[in-house]
Amino acid sequence: MATPTIEADALVRTLGPNGSGRTTALSVLSTALQADSGRAAVCGLGVVRQAPAVREVIGFAGRFAAVEPRLTGRENLPPLARLSRLPRRHLAERAVQLLEGSSPAPRG
Repeated sequence: MATPTIEADALVRTLGPNGSGRTTALSVLSTALQADSGRAAVCGLGVVRQAPAVREVIGFAGRFAAVEPRLTGRENLPPLARLSRLPRRHLAERAVQLLEGSSPAPRG
């Protein structure tokens, strides 16, 4: 049984032939899919019983998830919020927090 260990703050890419399970493994580890059997943990958190906590500590973006440079920051936030499973009702408040937090502080 393989037990891979990945260091904190690592950027991970997966390689392998079609059908080798790359997407399935990452979907299970990111809590987007529940495994048929076995166990998996991310940062010591079980991906089934502690799924919300796992999503708090990881960042996961598939190859098609990216910021669209032609859109404003506010326009880019809804698709990114969906990736993070942020409830729609919290989007406006979180957008304000993020956009205000990303503005440079006035110098003086």
